[in-house]
Amino acid sequence: MKDIFLALARMLAGGESVGHEELQKSSEGREFIRRSAASWGEAHLAAGGEPGQVAAAVEATTTFYAPDPT
Repeated sequence: MKDIFLALARMLAGGESVGHEELQKSSEGREFIRRSAASWGEAHLAAGGEPGQVAAAVEATTTFYAPDPT
């Protein structure tokens, strides 16, 4: 995870960023995406989102941005 945060810090500072495909290839990158989607879902629920819709959105987001490697 440390590499992901370092890449994020570099990007926010205007430096070089990691490409999305590279992030998807990394098990750490996919885990970061999964956790981000889950955290977004928790925030959406706390804001009053309908549980079924939130679960579907989290699943769709995770599947799109962090597909299982083939």
